[in-house]
Amino acid sequence: MAVPPTPSPITLQKLPAKPDLNQLKKQAKELLRDFKAHEPDALTLVTRFFTPPEDDSLTLSQAQLTLARSYGFESWPKLKAFVDGVTTQRLFKAVMAGEHATVKNMLDRRPELVNASGDGTGNGERQLIHWAILNDDPRMLQILMDAGADAHKGIWPHRESTDAYTLAKERGLDHLVNIIDDSEMQRRESMSCPNITISPTLDQLNTLITDGKNDDAIAMLEAQPDLIKQCNREGGSPLHVACSVANEQMVDWLCAHRADARKVDIKGYTPMDHAVLATDWKHAHRIEASLSIMDRLMVRGCEVTAMGAAAMGDCERLKQLHKQSPGCLKGGHHWYWGWGGYLSVAVIFDRKDVLECLLDLGLDIDEPILLDTEEDEAWSWGGPLWRAAAMGRHELAAYLLKRGANPNANVYASGWPLDRAYERGDQKMVDMLYQAGAKPEAWTLCAAFDVEGVQRILDEKEHTPDYLRELVWSAACCTCLPIVKLVLPQLKLAADDTHWHDLLSQPLRCGVPSEAVKPADYNDDDRFEIMRLMLDAGGDPNARGRFGLTLLHFVAARDGFAAWSLMGEKNRNRFATMLLDAGADPSLRDELLGSTAMGWACRYGRKDLVQLLIERGVPVVEPDALGWATPMAWAQKMGHVSIVKLLENAM
Repeated sequence: MAVPPTPSPITLQKLPAKPDLNQLKKQAKELLRDFKAHEPDALTLVTRFFTPPEDDSLTLSQAQLTLARSYGFESWPKLKAFVDGVTTQRLFKAVMAGEHATVKNMLDRRPELVNASGDGTGNGERQLIHWAILNDDPRMLQILMDAGADAHKGIWPHRESTDAYTLAKERGLDHLVNIIDDSEMQRRESMSCPNITISPTLDQLNTLITDGKNDDAIAMLEAQPDLIKQCNREGGSPLHVACSVANEQMVDWLCAHRADARKVDIKGYTPMDHAVLATDWKHAHRIEASLSIMDRLMVRGCEVTAMGAAAMGDCERLKQLHKQSPGCLKGGHHWYWGWGGYLSVAVIFDRKDVLECLLDLGLDIDEPILLDTEEDEAWSWGGPLWRAAAMGRHELAAYLLKRGANPNANVYASGWPLDRAYERGDQKMVDMLYQAGAKPEAWTLCAAFDVEGVQRILDEKEHTPDYLRELVWSAACCTCLPIVKLVLPQLKLAADDTHWHDLLSQPLRCGVPSEAVKPADYNDDDRFEIMRLMLDAGGDPNARGRFGLTLLHFVAARDGFAAWSLMGEKNRNRFATMLLDAGADPSLRDELLGSTAMGWACRYGRKDLVQLLIERGVPVVEPDALGWATPMAWAQKMGHVSIVKLLENAM
């Protein structure tokens, strides 16, 4: 369950059920005509979705681009392909059905769909390549890999075990693993310098650079100088990697040994861009090193990119780029640290002058980014103000609000500015946001342990059943027992309600409040009381989530909400005991790993949980399991020797 959606920052036009290309061409011509006639609606549409040249001229192709963007597409050809039937939904159906020629033709027309997710219905994160693995379809896998499929993106919340490569490897589908390995090697060779052979030690080198083990990295480079010119799966060289973690020593060494400071990776990012991306609100300590690295890269001939200009405060460069290509600074990207654009970069590097420059060039102050242009429209917006709140940049926050930033904008999967202000204990920022019209969402109130605020909402009866559910979900995730006690009695859910899985899984995330809001009587054990209350309220211990996952699967796999909220083996067994006592069925299998809770525990090396399940009479031999999905198969292939012995003793 997600936090309640905020209104879309931009209202897109909706295509009819059966769009007609000729009608769209006519619309584009009419838009061009009306723009030249200075019709208000046309001027508004063009200004919002395209930045016209300074002389206010507009061509037919630019009118078509504007129209395509107004419907949620990046370009006119992509809109045209959609009208012709090249949609994610049809593409998924073709992959699932093994229609190789159809899939190749569709990807030739819309290659950006190769990593589409959600099964074409916006449901989850399963990608096209997952279906090629699940169907054991080597020809389809080759088509997808040739088109640029990412074989290493897993499915939340268990990404590490559900990417296509891992699924193929752990199922023993070596022929599919070989296709992925060979395809990725070809990509790396094509992106590396000519006549360079990719070394199997490149990934090891990049890990050393990332971990700051510079002496070891330099020794490896001196022994294998060609590594300097080799590329990883993303087309990044060791210099890109060094910049991405602001490793100044390695940047200096690589530049001194003729690393290419101008090389772009598969996303078009230069080492300078990666130096910018090394920062964000969680890595503000890298800002000084990042700026120093950018200076070094310019000396080595790296062109100042838009991202670099925003970080360094080079407004003249930004104006130059805008003049060369109007509209090039609009939009946003999914960078290392989430969704954002050049305004977000300006906030991170504390550049008020850049904010003013970019806003005067016509950028949208909330940086709205459309995440999905077809079946499930979703937005991320408000990144600049969100980061100002997260970093305590009061002057920039005040400036953004003065220029019209929306205090209730929602950064995708990251919450609202108020969340960040409360988490920091920044009352000045909290007051500023409230004065600007910020309204606390259910998550905000629960993360701030604002019991009085929730009580006021309940007293005023300005809530819906969905909002009550969001309050319980949020409070359980944040381990806010007082709010759970306050709201849960008012939440009426049937035992078979599909929301129970999402609600009951929240205590398992072991969330903890920030020190700024943690009450004096807070107790980590409150999460177990929250679980008990929800089970007593009728929560189904066998409720299933996406891909057939049960709560016991969740217990076996999850380590907590984040590095600072680890579950620990003692808590894991305590949760498992509660669920088993409530009637959880350990024989249920999921769809992705095809395994029971015992199988998952063996895969993840949860020795104490395996012991508990054995003591509770759960069988270790599963005749109905596929050969690669038995508890013993998991323990052996993952190298968990002690668990293998446990299983052998229980047979």
